[in-house]
Amino acid sequence: LKAAAVASGREHFVAIRRDGASLATWGCSNEFGQTGQGGEQMGIGPCPLRSFAVQPGVKIHSVACGQDHALALTERGEVFAWGDNMSGQLGRSSKSATPFVSTPQRVEAGALRGLAVRQIAAGAHHSLVLGLSGQVAAWGCNRRGRLGLGSGYDEVDMVSLPMLVADLPGGVRSVAGGGRHSAVVLRKGVVLSAGDNRSGQLGQDPAVLEWSGTFIELDFADAQLQVRAVALGEAHSLFLTYTGELFGVGG
Repeated sequence: LKAAAVASGREHFVAIRRDGASLATWGCSNEFGQTGQGGEQMGIGPCPLRSFAVQPGVKIHSVACGQDHALALTERGEVFAWGDNMSGQLGRSSKSATPFVSTPQRVEAGALRGLAVRQIAAGAHHSLVLGLSGQVAAWGCNRRGRLGLGSGYDEVDMVSLPMLVADLPGGVRSVAGGGRHSAVVLRKGVVLSAGDNRSGQLGQDPAVLEWSGTFIELDFADAQLQVRAVALGEAHSLFLTYTGELFGVGG
């Protein structure tokens, strides 16, 4: 297999073949259709490697995997999703919501209607995208405010349609999804995060802040640092600065 990029979930893998025209997927389980190979291949046993085109004639730009779902971004800025949908992480309308989707389906409802996307990110049970003009949309599980949609959604556990994240202070350069939290990096190198903070993964004292449904700025204390990239795990966060320093928070 010659691949240009690869992403992994709990028990599945998604790779972009070098020419970008198709995906190669496999896994030790395909219980939720997370390999995207279709209903005939679903099951709890191993799923062999197979290749398929997401959209004939259109190349894939990037892929991302959650625990049991996957996202693909085409060169046209379109988003496709498949796999587990129990938390609404596939962005399908409530009228057509299903527990799982076994083949890639375009996400084009809610905030993604007409939105050209330049980056995708997947948390364990939620999804995020960054639009060409800096808009951030999120959907899926919202327990402990991990979507960062604001206080109006603090009591909403699931958001099945993509929603725009409002009131972000400045242009957004990238987004990231973790186990129960999310992060955005602003163009000026500032990091904002939302969601669960019981392990300190938002960079805040858990005794003071247990979780936040609004994106809040990570405080580097006295250091004036500019963050270049963020990676989120189940309950921790890593930050790479422009000077090559690596910082981590959480458990």
